[in-house]
Amino acid sequence: MNINGAVVFITGASSGIAAQAAQIMAQRGAKTVLVARRKERLQQLADQIEERGGVALALECDVTDRVQVECAVAATVERFGSIDIVINSAASPAYGAVEDLEAEAFRTLIETNVISVLNVVQATLPYLKRNKGMVVTLTSFLGIYPLPYLGALGATKAMVNALTVALRSEIKGSGVKVLNYGPPETESEFHASEPKRTGRKRAKAEDVARSLVRSIEQEKRQVIYGRFFTILNCIAPSRLDALFYRAIVAKKEGR
Repeated sequence: MNINGAVVFITGASSGIAAQAAQIMAQRGAKTVLVARRKERLQQLADQIEERGGVALALECDVTDRVQVECAVAATVERFGSIDIVINSAASPAYGAVEDLEAEAFRTLIETNVISVLNVVQATLPYLKRNKGMVVTLTSFLGIYPLPYLGALGATKAMVNALTVALRSEIKGSGVKVLNYGPPETESEFHASEPKRTGRKRAKAEDVARSLVRSIEQEKRQVIYGRFFTILNCIAPSRLDALFYRAIVAKKEGR
């Protein structure tokens, strides 16, 4: 997909992979719309992009609120005329045992990680259909095989996978492309609540963002890092359970 001249609506754009992707796409001629709750950070990013000759619009928005999303979409269309690419990156992390998971906290996580995607997709889809655009959603292999203590997060990613995979088939005749991108474990605020596992090197957000942008340009339908574990889960599921128990649970409990 040609990024030059495209209007790109990016949620969760105040940090991490989304912020890096916005800068890369702006350098390639995209008109970037930066959407998140942290207004100051958004404006700083927009200023950086414009100082380098790019085009950016910063919009403060809570994507769990459908009215705010519709207002952000309207502001985008008023400024740029339409929307060509949507990147759903807004999400909250969650780390903890299922045994200790509070129902209200889980509902809040679903609002942030799942309902936000639904709000953005439904609000932007009329414009994406008009332009044969693309829906991009940052997901995770946790939605296929959740690790210990990441069950709540994995559950929301599984829900997002289900919605977007179904969407791909439902709108296939419209020309809109749907990409699910599951990045590797990345150095970002998102993983700050998780203990860093010894021996595992996290990817740099800029490198992951370049891979994401390349996947958009190539119009890929799915890129999920961690496929080895999903394959092993099909071949030897009990062995995989034991592997993660020893590597994560037993170490955490000091066994």
